[in-house]
Amino acid sequence: MPPPWVILKTGSTLPAIARRRGDFEDWIADGLGLSRSDILVVPVFEGVPLPPANEVAAVVITGSPAMVTAQHAWSVASAAWLREVWL
Repeated sequence: MPPPWVILKTGSTLPAIARRRGDFEDWIADGLGLSRSDILVVPVFEGVPLPPANEVAAVVITGSPAMVTAQHAWSVASAAWLREVWL
């Protein structure tokens, strides 16, 4: 089985929109033409740990109501993980 595309979920859309249209990860998967078996959604803003950096095919980051300048622990950890994936 090939490694998954990781959707790094950093927040959710408004509840009314999510009820009608799904959440950020749904939009991204649909836009990329990926099936649910091809992706791994990691809601880092909820404290879910990221997979090993060398076990992913690609990474897509969702939008978020959180500000990068707030320096949330999950945001800082995600930035470090992204550097591992990139290098």
